[in-house]
Amino acid sequence: MLMFVVPPAALGVWAARRRVLEEPGRHRALLRSTAAGGLGLAALAGLPQGLVGAGLLDTWVSTDALSLLQEFTGPLGGLGWAAVFGLAAGRILERGAEPSGLIRAVAATGQRSMTSYLLQSVVFTAVFAPFAGGLGGSTGAAGAAAVALLTWIATVVLSELQRLEGHRGPAETLLRRLTYGGRRRER
Repeated sequence: MLMFVVPPAALGVWAARRRVLEEPGRHRALLRSTAAGGLGLAALAGLPQGLVGAGLLDTWVSTDALSLLQEFTGPLGGLGWAAVFGLAAGRILERGAEPSGLIRAVAATGQRSMTSYLLQSVVFTAVFAPFAGGLGGSTGAAGAAAVALLTWIATVVLSELQRLEGHRGPAETLLRRLTYGGRRRER
């Protein structure tokens, strides 16, 4: 489990210290290669399982092995998407356009990503887990997608409200308190 958490977290720290997403114009080449490589490898690794699931490919490789391959390369897709969004943000900044309300709200969610992730996890557990709402086995793909979309929209709205009030997310505040103690860290 740690191998799925520690490397992406360390990479996130590395990128944050270099302000890769905050200053996308300075890191355009890195973002382009990350977008192409991450999305390309994740799509390529997920293709066999998708074809088997669709009944278009009969394979001698176990579906567990294909799932494991997809688990290992999934974070690469996440990095690729982050790079795509960084490039898009860079384009907006280059044009000198003021970010729209939606972009500011999504950025606020990114700044409160731990709080949003935890809130989404609580909702999904409450709705889908057998020991809670138990709808996981009966919802279907469209229902699950609707719950996921509505939950994401709710986290975006809550994050934007927190931004407008000048508050960090509760999880981010707790993490800073645990990390820095009573000392205030200025940025």
